[in-house]
Amino acid sequence: MPESPPRIDEEYENENSVVEKFDSKLENDSSPLVYVKVGRYNDILGQIQQLRSLSLGLRDALDALGEIEKEVSIGIVVANKTLDDLSVLIKDLELRFSKNREIVEKHNPTIPKNIEDYVKKSYEKTEKLKKNFRKLEKIERLEGFEK
Repeated sequence: MPESPPRIDEEYENENSVVEKFDSKLENDSSPLVYVKVGRYNDILGQIQQLRSLSLGLRDALDALGEIEKEVSIGIVVANKTLDDLSVLIKDLELRFSKNREIVEKHNPTIPKNIEDYVKKSYEKTEKLKKNFRKLEKIERLEGFEK
């Protein structure tokens, strides 16, 4: 389960502790104090607030990108699984059709490159079969007379 983003009050507490650390650091710091006009001070505070807002927005955007990254990785896993299943199916079909192709090739003569020779040989075979049928018909007729 994805880690939930920190609550706003936790962030505020964290920011306060950071500010306190910063303040204590300033107290120990020997650098000179900076004086700013009150109007300019409010502008600076507004800019700091904008920076804080941008920081929180960036954190939300990074969290969203993390969620998207998780979804993409899940999608890649699903796509790989589907591709594996598809490969198994293709292999199965290939085996079935290759067996059928062998059977078909055994029962069907291959057509030679020169089609005229093929037609001529087929015609000769057909004529030979016709002669054999005629001989069989004559034999059957003769046997019919004997009975």
